Amino acid sequence: MLGVFLGVGLYPFNFVPNNEVRWRVAENGVIFEGYGQVYGPGPFSSSGSPTPVAFSIELLISSHEGSKRSIESLFSIQNAYANHFAIERWTEDLVVAGWLRDARGRIFFDRLFCGHIFATQAMRFVTVTTSPEGTSVYVEGVQQRRYPGLELAPENFQGTLLLGQSSSGHQQWRGEIDGLAIYNGILTPEEVVENRHWWETGQFDRLRTRSVETMIYAFNERAGVVVHNHGNWGQDLEIPKKLRALHQVVLKVPNGRRFANLSDIALNVLGFIPFCALLVIYLHGGGNYSKASAAAMSILIGIAISLSIELLQVYLPSRDSSLLDLIMNALGSVVGAMVGLTLSPHVIRNNAAARNLH
Repeated sequence: MLGVFLGVGLYPFNFVPNNEVRWRVAENGVIFEGYGQVYGPGPFSSSGSPTPVAFSIELLISSHEGSKRSIESLFSIQNAYANHFAIERWTEDLVVAGWLRDARGRIFFDRLFCGHIFATQAMRFVTVTTSPEGTSVYVEGVQQRRYPGLELAPENFQGTLLLGQSSSGHQQWRGEIDGLAIYNGILTPEEVVENRHWWETGQFDRLRTRSVETMIYAFNERAGVVVHNHGNWGQDLEIPKKLRALHQVVLKVPNGRRFANLSDIALNVLGFIPFCALLVIYLHGGGNYSKASAAAMSILIGIAISLSIELLQVYLPSRDSSLLDLIMNALGSVVGAMVGLTLSPHVIRNNAAARNLH
């Protein structure tokens, strides 16, 4: 059973997996085929203003995940905060996550859901603009959501650019990114429409004029490990050969979505019940352990196995080291020990009867 636990907990046993990103051949863009990432090798920040008051981001993106019920980070700016600014996918919805500041000056982290943008696998032109007047989300140049008086706080826009992957490296997402632009300034509705035309016609030089500080990634290299920045500010991006987590997370604290995954919780509890039940029976029925000692020993061994697996998962970019999994495994160990204590007297009597017959 120990082998089963290790197999389930550490599969696919690849501590240095390949980065599953490839270039499109006939057109601009890169394809993410599972565990893939593109990132900036150094910190990203505004050179002219450490706390910009207006910001805009454009993405040419498509998701091939359909209505998969999980949050995937498509674009993010990783920093020292526990939560990061990100453009995400949840089922078919586009989600903008980040630290928000309201009209009263209060700052809080939240997610803004922006409708069924990814109902198909079609390429979508997504624009997010924010300023003290509010935040707007456009799709194909048309405003989808407007949040007046709610701006993305400047702290969101300091950190490392990361595409197609979460910072802890366990995300499996399939889709395409064909373009990315970041502007240190607000875009008007008219400029959003015009930018869409410039992207379609490849007029990247005209995009550069939108702001004093502009990053433009056209993804037109079609080979190599570098995505060049065609703007007047910022750095190139890298496509590493191997997937690596930017931030290794030990025993990640669960969020509300993890508690909603009842099947995963049930499996983590049920998986340890038979192991600890059999261990109690073995220690009490076949060894010299008292009921209390056998139960305590089996629970401790179950927790130790679970903790070892979760700590090893820190070094597996395709797996997630989870505090919730450890707690559920521990609960399963306790339940298994109780089951073992209930069954062990019957096993002892049956063994005694079998010996008497012989």
